[in-house]
Amino acid sequence: MTQLPPTLTDDYQPQPRVGLQLILRAARNWWLWCLLAGIPLALAGTIAVWLLFEPVYRAISWLRIEDRQHVAFPGPEDTRRFVQTQKQLIRSPIVLNSVISNPEIARLPDLLEEEDPLEWLSHQLVVDSVGESDIFQIRFDSSTPEGSKKIVDTVLNSYLKTRHSDVDERSFNLIEVLESDLESREKDLGALRDRVRELTKQTAASGGAVTLAPEHKNATETAARSAYLELDRELRQAEIDLLMEEAQHKAIEDQKPTTTFSETMIDQAVEQHPQVQHLLAELQDEEAGLNKRKAVTNDRRVLNILSSKIARLESELKKAREEARPEVVEILQDAARQEHAAQMDELQTRIENHRLLVATLEARINEEKSKLADTGSENLDLEFAREKLNRAEDIHSMISDRVERLRTEMNAPERVTLLSPATLPRKPVEEIPYKQLIAACLAGLLAPFVLAVLWEMRIRRIADPEQIPQETHLPVLGEVTMLPVSAVNGKKKLTHQFNLDRDTFEESIDYLRTNLLLTHAIDTVQVIAIASANSNEGKSNLAAHLAASLARSCHEPVLLIDADLRDPDAHHIFGIGAAPGLVDVLDGRAAAEQAVVSMPPGAPCILPAGRLNKSPHVLLSEGRFHALLEKLRPRYRHIVIDMPPVLPAGDALLLASAADGTLFCTMRDRSRGPQVRLACERLTRAGARLLGAVLSGVPRQTYVNRYGSYHYTYTGGSVAPPDEAVMSNGA
Repeated sequence: MTQLPPTLTDDYQPQPRVGLQLILRAARNWWLWCLLAGIPLALAGTIAVWLLFEPVYRAISWLRIEDRQHVAFPGPEDTRRFVQTQKQLIRSPIVLNSVISNPEIARLPDLLEEEDPLEWLSHQLVVDSVGESDIFQIRFDSSTPEGSKKIVDTVLNSYLKTRHSDVDERSFNLIEVLESDLESREKDLGALRDRVRELTKQTAASGGAVTLAPEHKNATETAARSAYLELDRELRQAEIDLLMEEAQHKAIEDQKPTTTFSETMIDQAVEQHPQVQHLLAELQDEEAGLNKRKAVTNDRRVLNILSSKIARLESELKKAREEARPEVVEILQDAARQEHAAQMDELQTRIENHRLLVATLEARINEEKSKLADTGSENLDLEFAREKLNRAEDIHSMISDRVERLRTEMNAPERVTLLSPATLPRKPVEEIPYKQLIAACLAGLLAPFVLAVLWEMRIRRIADPEQIPQETHLPVLGEVTMLPVSAVNGKKKLTHQFNLDRDTFEESIDYLRTNLLLTHAIDTVQVIAIASANSNEGKSNLAAHLAASLARSCHEPVLLIDADLRDPDAHHIFGIGAAPGLVDVLDGRAAAEQAVVSMPPGAPCILPAGRLNKSPHVLLSEGRFHALLEKLRPRYRHIVIDMPPVLPAGDALLLASAADGTLFCTMRDRSRGPQVRLACERLTRAGARLLGAVLSGVPRQTYVNRYGSYHYTYTGGSVAPPDEAVMSNGA
C-alpha cells in the first residue's frame, strides 16, 4: 500500500478565524439569503419589543450632603468619608428594612415579583452626585409613577429619621460624659499645680537652678530628654483617644436599647411576618383569580364561592396580624438589644487596645526617667512634675475644645439638607424604546449573517490560493479566471468587456501550463489527470483549455480523454459527437483510432466519453485503461484526462493511478476545505502523484488586482469560435 507523504498524514487541522476575509466571503455567498431571512426576523424582533415594552417611570429627590460641618472648630474627622457613609447608609438594611416593611410599599407589583425585596431594592436604588457638587439625587425606576414616587419618599423619610435620632441622642450623651470628666480633671490639675509650686520652692531654697540651661546638658542627657519628650507626646494623644473611646462607651451604655416602638414601625414589621406574608400572597392570588373569573363568566355561584374564600382569608389575615404583634415587638426588642450589645463590644475592644497602648507608653516613659536619673541631672522631680502638669493641661484643653465643638455642631446647620422631595413622574423615561427597537432590528438582521459566518467557518470554503496549502500542503500552480460568457449585440459582435475577460482567461491558462511544465520534468508528466473533490468545480473546462494550451505551445499532437463517463462534457465544449468514445474502446466495440476526433491545427484531439452502458468500474477493470494509455503514449506529446470527481466516484482513483501526475482543481467559493483534503488523501493512498493545485473561477478583477493585466490580440486557433462560446463556469 502506498504510504502517505508527511504533508497529508500529520495532525494539522486548519482552524479558521473570524477575520475580514471570512466575513466578506460569507457576505459574498449568502447576502441574498441573509437579507431574505433577516428582514422577517428584524420585523418580528421589533414587534416583540414593542409588544413586551413596559414604560418605566423615574422619581427623583434632591439632597445636599456636605462633606464638612459648618462649625468654628473643624476637626480632622470631617472628611469626604462622611459623604460616602451617607450614600451607603441610604442603601443599607438599616434604612431599607423599614421601607419594605411599609404595607403600601410591600404590595407594589415591583416588590411582589422579587424573592429578596431588600436586595433588589438596594440594587435598584441609585444615590449619586450631580457632577462634582454637593448635590445628590435619590432615583428609583418603577413600572408605575405612583410606585416610584412612594418608594423614593419612603426611603428619604426613613434615612432622615434614622440620621437625626441617632446623631442627636449620641451627641447629647457624649457631652454629658465629657463634662463629668472635665470636673474630675480640674481637681487633679489643682493638685498638680500645688505639687509644682512646692517643688519649685524647695529647689530655690536649696540653691539649685529652677531650670537647667541647654549648655549645662551633656549629649547623653540630651538624647534621653528627647526620647522622653517624644514618648510624652505619644502618651498625651493615647490618653485623649482612650478618653474619647470611654466617653463614647459611657454614652452608648447610658443610651439604653429601645424597648418601645412606634405603631407604624410595629405594623411594618407585622407585615413581614412569615404567616402574614403567606396569607397575603394567597389572598392576592385569590383576588386575581376572582377578577379573571369576572372577566369570562357571570356565574354567580362560582363568584360567590370565590368571594367567600376571599372573606375567609381576610379574616385569617386579620387574626394572624393580631397574633403576630406581640412576637414582632419581642423580635424588635431583641434586635435592638443585639445591636446595642454589638456596639458596646466593639467599643470595649477598642478601649482595651488603647489601655494597653497607654500602659506600654507609661512603662517606656519610666525607663527614660531612669536613664535621666543615671545621667546625674539635677531637679528631675521638678521637671517631671512640670511635664505631667503640661500633659494634664493639654488633655483638659482638648476635652474642653471637643465639648465646645459638639455643642456647636448640635446647633450648626445640618450637613444633610432636603432640597426637593420626589414629584410624581408625568411621563416615562422612554415613551418609545428606540434603543431596544434598534437593537432588536439589528439582531434580527445580523442573526442570519452570524449563522452564515459560522457555517463558512465550519465548511472552510476555498476562496483564496493561500487556503489550499493550508488544507493539502499542495503547491498552487496557478489561478484560472472565470470562463468568459459572450455578450453579443444584434450584429453578433463581441463586446469590449468580453474580449478583456477572454484575454485574461487565456493568459491564466497559459500561465498554468507554463508553470506546470517548468515545475515538473516534461518527460515525467506526459499523462496528466485533472481531478476535483466534487462536481461543478471547473474540472472539465480546465482539462479542455489546458489541453488546448498544450497543443498551441508544443505544436505536437495532444489528446484530451473525457473519462468522466457518468457526466461527460468534452463533446459539449468542442461541439462534437459523444460516440464512439472511451466506453466503446474499453468495451472492445471500437478501436482507439476510430473513436479519437481530430481537430484543426493548434487544437487537441478529443477522445469523447461515449455512451455508458455498464458500470465504469467494469470498463476500467483488468488494466484496460492502463493498456489503452500505453497504446496512446507514442502517438501524443501530452495526454490530458478529464476524470470524474474523486469523492462520489471511486473509478477516479483508478484513472489517477494510471496517469503520470494529477492536477487538483478547486473552484473559488464552491470547493470546501475538508472535502479537498479528503480527496487528496484518497488520491495519494491510491498511488496517484499529485503535481499541485489550481484555483479556478477567480473573478477577472480579482486576478488583475493580484497579478496585473497585460492585454494583447490573440489570433491563433481557439477551442471554440468566440462568438459561439457560451460556456458554463461549473463544469
